[in-house]
Amino acid sequence: MAPHIERILTAANSAPSGENCQPWRFVVSGDTVDVYLRPERDKSAYNWGQRGSLMACGAALENLVLAAGQEGYHANVEFKLTENPIHVASVELSKGSQGDTLAGAIMERVTNRRPYSREPLSLPQRDAILRAASAVVGPSVRLVGDREHVEILGRVGAMNEEVMLTNRAVHDFFFDHINWTKEDDDRETVGFFIDTLDLAPPARVVFRLLRNWKTAKILTTLGIHKLIGKENGRSNASASAIAIIGSEGTGPLDYVLAGRMLERIWLSATAQGLSLQPLTGILFFNLLVASGESSPFSIAQERVIRSGAEKIEHILKNGHRPLAMVRIGKAEGPPTARSSRFPLSVALS
Repeated sequence: MAPHIERILTAANSAPSGENCQPWRFVVSGDTVDVYLRPERDKSAYNWGQRGSLMACGAALENLVLAAGQEGYHANVEFKLTENPIHVASVELSKGSQGDTLAGAIMERVTNRRPYSREPLSLPQRDAILRAASAVVGPSVRLVGDREHVEILGRVGAMNEEVMLTNRAVHDFFFDHINWTKEDDDRETVGFFIDTLDLAPPARVVFRLLRNWKTAKILTTLGIHKLIGKENGRSNASASAIAIIGSEGTGPLDYVLAGRMLERIWLSATAQGLSLQPLTGILFFNLLVASGESSPFSIAQERVIRSGAEKIEHILKNGHRPLAMVRIGKAEGPPTARSSRFPLSVALS
């Protein structure tokens, strides 16, 4: 493989994904790179219709395009999903590009789950984020900064944890994807490394107790899920702003484009010394609920999920369906750790 292709694909392989599942595959032929979805990577309730994984593939595609520009190559993207539901795009590289400054933030981008400072974004910060997002045609973005709406959205983002702790299927999936030591994380290279959650010592003890479903069931009867949801909602609302990405549709390509926009927002925030955390779980749950297909959720849980999604849609206000939500701000410090990843060779065909 040519060195420039390897560097470009290393950047693509550094994209974010749900549960760090890295659901992409790259096929290289000369200066053409085909990006494929790997459906087997995530079969959870968070990934109805592979929408979460398609969003992750969109982020990987955006990294690929940005890194190509940094290498002096123009990337011509041709989407292929209508021909093959797992063939995301074909990218033809040709000489002649000045690149994009966002490429410099690709390897620095990370999820930061610490509390943020609540300090409002400056006008230049907002402009830079919105300008970065506007390069992707199709989805829309609303950057919510007023405290009332940030508080509401922060609470909605925490509904994910409340549902997870009271639903066995989602609970078991989540805790099965926790890596409790660095050695486990290096070996598994998928899932959450416990240190990336940045839990305070008392919360970490409770978290270990909650991984047992019988214990979790007892603790939730005492209201532990409500306490955790309230605390997480407060942390989410410490954001300077919450960005909502919306689209007219909810088809596969809509999620790929939303993933490209999300990655550009994330890289713009990173380049400005800001942190970001996705809060999209409740929206992914709502896809399954709205589909009418069999779901693991109770009637009461479905009501909570629908209510949360409706609040996000109401605040988005532009008639689009919300596909993703993230909080942005100045974190109290850098994340304690980063999750391990598959080497590039695993993603290559």
